[in-house]
Amino acid sequence: ARGGADPRLAEKVARTRETYFTRFRARADEAIAALSQGQASPVATQEWFDISNPALASIMHVKDASVLVDQALAEAAMGQAVMRLGRDGAIFLLAVVLLAASFHLTQERLKKPIDRICATLSALARGELDAEVHDRDRRDEIGAIAGSVQRFKEALLAQSAMEARMQNQAHQAEADKRAAIASLGET
Repeated sequence: ARGGADPRLAEKVARTRETYFTRFRARADEAIAALSQGQASPVATQEWFDISNPALASIMHVKDASVLVDQALAEAAMGQAVMRLGRDGAIFLLAVVLLAASFHLTQERLKKPIDRICATLSALARGELDAEVHDRDRRDEIGAIAGSVQRFKEALLAQSAMEARMQNQAHQAEADKRAAIASLGET
């Protein structure tokens, strides 16, 4: 078995070398040489059949062994391919699961908090100063944005309170003015 040849094939090739190339070929060359010189063949008909049939059969055995070896190699390669396909499929499935988990995490950690902050800003814009500011306790960019929205809300509440005081002072000043005019009119 030279060069890593399969032992089954190497055995058939060795047998063909002995049967066809050594025994049969030598007798065939003798017969061809005699016939080409016009002499009778030194190989009798029965001997020709007795050596040629096994010699030719040995060549067919090499072909058959080669087919069996090729089938075995193909099956082994197919098994390895199926294993790689399974492994690659599992890796792909894991990648899909990780992608889905990443998407879910993005939804939970970023999109939903941003949606809540946008809803709070919209409520504040409509004058709903009692709107709750979510996610202020987070220690990331979302928490920083929520903290800014909370300060904005507090500034709106302070402005609203100041406007209410100013309005009360204006009403009080108007009332005081009317009262003063009324008391002047009585005197």
